[in-house]
Amino acid sequence: MEKTASSYAIFCESIERYDLVVSHYLDNPNCQLLGTFADFELLCIALKALIERDRFALRTIKPPAQQASEYPQSLSFYQKMLSVRVESNIKKFLHFLDLISNSCTLFEEKYFAADTAKLRGDLLRYLAELCSPSEAPERAEMAEKAYREAMIILDASDTEGEKCSARKLALSLNWAILKFELKGETRQAIRDAEAVAENFLSAQGAMIEERLKEAAPVYRLLEENLKQWRKQLEEEEIHG
Repeated sequence: MEKTASSYAIFCESIERYDLVVSHYLDNPNCQLLGTFADFELLCIALKALIERDRFALRTIKPPAQQASEYPQSLSFYQKMLSVRVESNIKKFLHFLDLISNSCTLFEEKYFAADTAKLRGDLLRYLAELCSPSEAPERAEMAEKAYREAMIILDASDTEGEKCSARKLALSLNWAILKFELKGETRQAIRDAEAVAENFLSAQGAMIEERLKEAAPVYRLLEENLKQWRKQLEEEEIHG
């Protein structure tokens, strides 16, 4: 039964019907089809794909402040619909994480707790982007708490060769994004990201080839963000 269930979900994912993957798993009581870590990963991929798709659309159609009054009504309606949908999917994902938070023994996976804590941080960061200015700081603090929890778990479980793993780089990058974009800690975010980049460069000689290949794309993304943040900070300083 589990094999059939997983096969169906894998097929839905292969044709990019992420909505069907999510329904397949979450419409079952207590996510009882989540029998393996592979199922958990597949569901996370599907949920994140749905959320990222709508977040990208929201950022694409968001009008400049000076043009908001001229924004077509149909697009304004679509923007609101997207906001509602992405918020619904984020809350659905958070609920899913709550359901399985006490089931870590089900998954014989070293990084399960760290991965779920990071996911929770990402989702709370997304919610902070969507909610009102009065609610955003609380969401951002909750996201930072989740990131800190994930980092503590990684620091305690990583071996010497994993201290600059793709998993840790991605967590560090997302935490820096939170500080830069939502907490107003621009300089701290840049300092943190620079320290992580420095550590990676000094440690890459000791990393096994497979781990280095996994981490390299995340490092490049980190450098791209750093370049953009430095430029933005310089422009702000020039213009006062």
